[in-house]
Amino acid sequence: MKDEAIKKITESEYTGHGEDLAKPIIEFIVGKCEDEEFAVLVMQEHKTLQKALDFVMEQAKKHLNGKSGYIPPEEVYGMVNDYFTMDDAALEAKKAEEAAKREEESKKRAVEQKTKDIEKQAQKKVEAKKKATDQSGQMTLFDM
Repeated sequence: MKDEAIKKITESEYTGHGEDLAKPIIEFIVGKCEDEEFAVLVMQEHKTLQKALDFVMEQAKKHLNGKSGYIPPEEVYGMVNDYFTMDDAALEAKKAEEAAKREEESKKRAVEQKTKDIEKQAQKKVEAKKKATDQSGQMTLFDM
């Protein structure tokens, strides 16, 4: 299990975080994977290096009250450990459900907007035809 966990972390891609942050965290996680119980935590499907790095950044911002500053490596590693040990499977499922709901609502709004646009175009055509008729109700030759 530990070899699979190490492979999962070392082959993971990450964005938005530089090598200076990611490399020591990767090394820390790899070292912690020597503990079989920790390796099992790393292998959870919803746990990723990207999410671990995002979690560390979020916690660091809270710790520093949004200001820049220094956080000792031991505290950063503690944040990484917290990420992998917290039971967030239910939270992840809820996030996925909310994302799916937002996407569904977005699609629904797009369909509604398209329907409104079609209705507006139809109304404009009706109004144009009304303008094109003269007093006797006859269409003029120029408006056809």
